[in-house]
Amino acid sequence: MNKSHFRGRHFYTLLQYAKDSKKLVIPQGISIIRIAITQLIFRLRYFFPLLPGKSTAFLNIYVMQILRTWWTAVLSSTTAVLKQYHVKASFQDKFLEAMRVYIFSSISARGNIMAAAYYEKGDSNTMWIIERWGNRTSYRYNSKTAAAKLISNLSKTGLAAPVETFFIKDLEFFSKKMWRMAPKAHDQPITVMLFVDVKPGTEHHFLSLNQLAMSAFRNEPGGLIFQFSQVLSHKTRFIVFKQFSNWDAFQYHIKDPAQAPVIKFLQTSIKEPPFERGYHRLIQFAPLYLDA
Repeated sequence: MNKSHFRGRHFYTLLQYAKDSKKLVIPQGISIIRIAITQLIFRLRYFFPLLPGKSTAFLNIYVMQILRTWWTAVLSSTTAVLKQYHVKASFQDKFLEAMRVYIFSSISARGNIMAAAYYEKGDSNTMWIIERWGNRTSYRYNSKTAAAKLISNLSKTGLAAPVETFFIKDLEFFSKKMWRMAPKAHDQPITVMLFVDVKPGTEHHFLSLNQLAMSAFRNEPGGLIFQFSQVLSHKTRFIVFKQFSNWDAFQYHIKDPAQAPVIKFLQTSIKEPPFERGYHRLIQFAPLYLDA
């Protein structure tokens, strides 16, 4: 086996690691890439025995920087969209059925990461569609399907107000598998979403507080998803999306001391208090396996 073949085979392995890591949450993906790089560097030293140890370390850092740039580019291409529908009571059943069809069509489409439809607890005429796509092209293509046109046609006469569309940038990343994970048989999922418009200049502080809260959330019993997103073109507007396996898990979360700094910020640093007005309690009705 010649040297070029040896190097090429292991570089291919590195790329395969990177490709597979796209299916994982970022920390896991970065860890796999780091392991692959370490293995690659070790094998490169076999062919360059005179390469000093420090130079190898610098090479390791340089390759990591390249891969981090690539990783960020891949993730930034993701298109995440929220749409809010204020449906007339007489059109409620039609929209429920049309949205079920749309969600089923979307999650079967190429490039889709997740798609789900909800109505609000206490106000079933307010409905939401939340979807994520691998890129904007996939989203645009899907918006031209028959299922999408069905909702569009209903919207012409069945809404009490125009559709509100939010394009967002996710600040925490979950794999397609995690987004689509079905609840356990005994679960009674709780979904809450909070819209926040913070005072100018406090965005980075709010971001850092939520990053710390996310770390604590991963250790909470019954915590399923904690997605923190920023509304594109509105740097002060954020959306916090959380899912819990049941009511007890949700109660544990809101009483967790780790959430205290975030609550304090929300009480003092948003444009239009109280922050509780931005809460939406959602009940998922599509995909069917999360029907309430």
